[in-house]
Amino acid sequence: MGLTWVTHPEDDPQRLIATTNLVRTTEPSTAELGIMIEDPWQSRGLGTTLAQYAREQARTFGCCSMSVMTGLDNVRMLRILRTLGASRPAVHRSTADLTVSVEQP
Repeated sequence: MGLTWVTHPEDDPQRLIATTNLVRTTEPSTAELGIMIEDPWQSRGLGTTLAQYAREQARTFGCCSMSVMTGLDNVRMLRILRTLGASRPAVHRSTADLTVSVEQP
């Protein structure tokens, strides 16, 4: 089971600026999170808002955590995940695997 959201500017519903995916993994209590945001829309708080919303939705899935794989150079995503209380990353060459609890803070 999974969910995908598309994000568009309020005044231009035909323009796609972000996609968010939340997909159950083989671990029943974990969902994998993926967010892609068009470059001009980065550093505006959109990624944080989408990650927080995905966390709420993962909770409704009955999940306890979200897993995320991102590039070590993706400073914005790493910062968002730290803000959400992500675990210390497992580093693999150029990527990092992180886990975020979906429990209420």
